[in-house]
Amino acid sequence: MKLLTLTCLLSFVGSLCVIAQPQGFSKTKLDSLVKKTATLPNDTNRINTLTEVAGLYANTNVEKSILFGEEALKLTQSLNYVNGFHKILSLMSFQYSISGQWAKGLELALEGKERYKNDLVKLANYINMAQLAYNKQGDYKRCLEECQENIRMFSAHPGIEFNPVDKWATYMTASQMYSKEQEADSALIYAFKCLSFAQSIPFNTGHFVGYAHNAIGLGYLTQNKPDPAITNLHIMRSAMAEINNIFALQETQIYLAKAMQKKGEPDSMYYYAKIAYDGATKMGNDVNEMNAALILSAYFEKINPTQSLFYLKSHNAIKEKLFTQDQTNKRYFLESEQRNKLAELEKKEINAKNRIRQNTLLGGLFTFILLAAVLIFTNRRKKLLNDTLQQQKLQIENQNQDLVNSGRELALKNQDLETALANLHITQAQLVQSEKLASLGELTAGIAHEIQNPLNFVNNFAEVSAEMIDDLKEELEKGDIEEVKAIAEDLQVNLGKINHHGGRASSIVKGMLEHSRTSTGVKEPTDINALTDEFLRLAYHGLRAKDISFNAAIETHFDPDLPLVSVIPQDIGRVLLNLINNAFYAVNENARQGSEGYQPIVKISTRKLENAIEIRVQDNGNGIPEPSLEKIFQPFFTTKPTGQGTGLGLSLAYDIVTKGHGGTLDVRTQENEGTEFVIRLV
Repeated sequence: MKLLTLTCLLSFVGSLCVIAQPQGFSKTKLDSLVKKTATLPNDTNRINTLTEVAGLYANTNVEKSILFGEEALKLTQSLNYVNGFHKILSLMSFQYSISGQWAKGLELALEGKERYKNDLVKLANYINMAQLAYNKQGDYKRCLEECQENIRMFSAHPGIEFNPVDKWATYMTASQMYSKEQEADSALIYAFKCLSFAQSIPFNTGHFVGYAHNAIGLGYLTQNKPDPAITNLHIMRSAMAEINNIFALQETQIYLAKAMQKKGEPDSMYYYAKIAYDGATKMGNDVNEMNAALILSAYFEKINPTQSLFYLKSHNAIKEKLFTQDQTNKRYFLESEQRNKLAELEKKEINAKNRIRQNTLLGGLFTFILLAAVLIFTNRRKKLLNDTLQQQKLQIENQNQDLVNSGRELALKNQDLETALANLHITQAQLVQSEKLASLGELTAGIAHEIQNPLNFVNNFAEVSAEMIDDLKEELEKGDIEEVKAIAEDLQVNLGKINHHGGRASSIVKGMLEHSRTSTGVKEPTDINALTDEFLRLAYHGLRAKDISFNAAIETHFDPDLPLVSVIPQDIGRVLLNLINNAFYAVNENARQGSEGYQPIVKISTRKLENAIEIRVQDNGNGIPEPSLEKIFQPFFTTKPTGQGTGLGLSLAYDIVTKGHGGTLDVRTQENEGTEFVIRLV
């Protein structure tokens, strides 16, 4: 439990939060670790030891803590020790800020925010570090903005388990900032929220509860109510004394001195300020020494002007040291750099949204144009073929009549009949191609129908969001901030759903475009996993558009180590689409037979072999009968009922894999159990 407490305190951020030494800490252990660092090589074990020493020195000797921590940070960067970087970066940002080197502390906090911007749990920690840096140099407005950024992130991601200490620290710092800004009511609201979080933390509760009472005490002090302020500050003082947190003890004594000053008890004011001043001087903490010196100067102002001047000079000297122009310029440079990064990110987000909106509209327009073109072409082709067949039929009838009338021309007429029969075979092939184009039109129509669903969601959520904005304006005029926040959160949820369904429509259009694109015949490195997943979704959407009752369980097992393979993506995509459509057809036909307990399942998997990759498409349908297995790849052979298959799908797939890509296409089947097609590509 003690180790857990130390670990969480090393990683959390807060404006008054410090690293507490665990109970049982001894100088002997610290001396042993310091000696150990002198013999360790420059490896990760040395980094961990240096970090531990820096943490143990945190509350007793800030200069030594920074010395060991700086060595650990540099060694971590040189060895690229990812696992140790977060802990030491967070600790050093904290130590620099509390020691008065807040420009350096802010620099490390901003580095952490940028590095861990996609890890929200760690990001919350570095937002708290930025709060601390702004707080210590007196920029309470910026500190409060960082607090609100964390609070918004906690609300927007309720499913993420943020460190409870980060939540506690954020609300505590927000309370302190409102106290600094003389907004006592807000300060107390956040202070009591902080106390609620502290009581829910399952480890070292007394420490966190103590800090919450410190925030409550400052809130009452802002209301000019010294008695309840003193009561709560004493709770904080007892908690920090119990765990030997010297830095926090000094800060609390400074606040107690201010409370005694407001209550009109100068002796108590002097007592607490003097203890804090002596402790901060011994520890080397410039911030606490500066604040305590100012209180002591006020105490001696009337009774001992010489002493008052001494403490005032001490305060001014430290203040001049801490608030140098160099630190101020560095801070503004860091903030400007951060603002530029945020502006660039915002610009990229806007451009991405515009591209999605434009692509959605263009995709819909292209779908309708393609559908119309396919239907027109199909109708014209059918008419032409029907006219040809009619002419050939008349020719055959005339030839037959001539054969009856003239036996002498029988041999010649037979030759003409054979020619006509060959033409009929050619016409039949053209009809099959026409049917394939017609099926493409049906598939495109189905996908266009599927696009309508997410577009309806986008339109509905957009209309609701527009109404909510009107409600938001009304509540703003009423001044009901809580209702405004609730509506804003609902708006954020609506925008997330609009983005989700817009992305869904975009992926459907992209799949349809890839399917309809004419093959270039040029091989290119291709992600087979992505290509397989794309055509799996395309086949499923197409079948669902034609048969709404169709349903099947889909299992995918994609090898994450699969390399890029040089193939013609459009051709391999057509092979996958044909095999997956056949699998869906097989399980759907089996399901229609009404077998009790039958669950249609289609499995798609990829695997890396020694010198090749393998794609498997498996179903649990009725399988292929043994007599049909030898003919399965022959042109015009099909096991489907008349009118439901051309017999060309597997033949074309076989040619594409074997002749076009030098691979193999095998089939494994067992009646009443299912079929599996295996593609191997070198």
